[in-house]
Amino acid sequence: MPNSPQAATIWKEQEATASDGTPLAWLGSWVAISGKTAFVSAKNATVAGQPSQGAVYVFDKSGSGWQQRQKLVGKGSTAGDQFGAAVALHGNIAFVAAPNAAVGNNIWQGVVHVFMRGGTTERSGWSETQVLAASDGTRFATFGTAVAFDGDYAFVGAGGASIHGEYQPRKVYVFRRPSHAGDWVQTQILENPAPDDVTNSFGAALAVSGNTLLVGARTATLGGNIGQGIVYPYRLDDGVWVQDGKISDAQGAARDNFGVSIALQGHTALIGAQGAVVDGNQGTVYRYERDRSGWRLVQKIVPTASDSARPALFGALVSMSGDTALVGAYAEKDYRGAAYLFKLKSGMYAQHQRLSASDGVPGDVFGYYGALDGASAAVGAYTKKVGSNAQEGVVYFYDAHSFGASPAAHEA
Repeated sequence: MPNSPQAATIWKEQEATASDGTPLAWLGSWVAISGKTAFVSAKNATVAGQPSQGAVYVFDKSGSGWQQRQKLVGKGSTAGDQFGAAVALHGNIAFVAAPNAAVGNNIWQGVVHVFMRGGTTERSGWSETQVLAASDGTRFATFGTAVAFDGDYAFVGAGGASIHGEYQPRKVYVFRRPSHAGDWVQTQILENPAPDDVTNSFGAALAVSGNTLLVGARTATLGGNIGQGIVYPYRLDDGVWVQDGKISDAQGAARDNFGVSIALQGHTALIGAQGAVVDGNQGTVYRYERDRSGWRLVQKIVPTASDSARPALFGALVSMSGDTALVGAYAEKDYRGAAYLFKLKSGMYAQHQRLSASDGVPGDVFGYYGALDGASAAVGAYTKKVGSNAQEGVVYFYDAHSFGASPAAHEA
């Protein structure tokens, strides 16, 4: 009864592995999805004998489900680069970070590889068009800890590595594309708003929508609470991104990790705090709405707990599309992991379905990485064993289908 008013939307699972999977590849160690295309990282994969060089697998949705179409490796990539440590994908453009890549003699300076699809269909191939590097790049700068873009602006997080006890400054680099066919050019550097808090992870999570950028600092100290976390909003003002206050939980506590993950859509922000304890559950997601007075807390999203599946590190992953949100809880059930789908009902997010891998086992960390777009979602389990290959990794695709039954009857 797909057209019945009582029909429930149930998300059905498809499991996928890499065509050339190897031990310790970590397939699913980052996931991005846009329309009928998904980029799935294996950032620890050995490529042509080079350990931890990393690769990204392109999957496309067809009538028979999701199929691997292409394997991407970065031009000039080599051992230890961890190509795919962060990925951003929209339409026919993708950014793939390699934060441990050397630039000249600077080890771990980091680069970001830009890819474009060669045609207008999902089956068109992807090719590398540009490599981005920081204008002030140095050794151990780890440029590429996070990436995000929207329209003609792109953002790259960097910094945080420790060299003999000295921490590289956290920064976010801004790139702009002067024309739709042109190269990306660095235009600005966003410095850490709390430079004395050198371990605050500023820029480790990024989300952008239109003229608004949110930058997470999940381990920031606030009011003496180490690791409580802060999110810094920025707005585009006459071509320049300027800080526009900060977002935090006045009732937060140490090690909440507020800002570990961020999703942004228009005036709505979802901010993960995987360490916050709410109603006995570990982890929550904060929903903020922006109005003329700033960012206003509307809801604290928590899952429906049960004795068999107590949520743990809920909020480590957040993704949002339309009226649906995807939230990961990778530590649930001895790190077997789970992910939760929420839908807006009467203006508030309500739990719709709990996802867990049909063949999941403890240690898979299902739900550490994932993404949602429209009626499709992808969730990684990057330490899952495949055959005899330890930590080869798996990605699970979910697509919405309608059935004449209640969602609870189909929860894993």
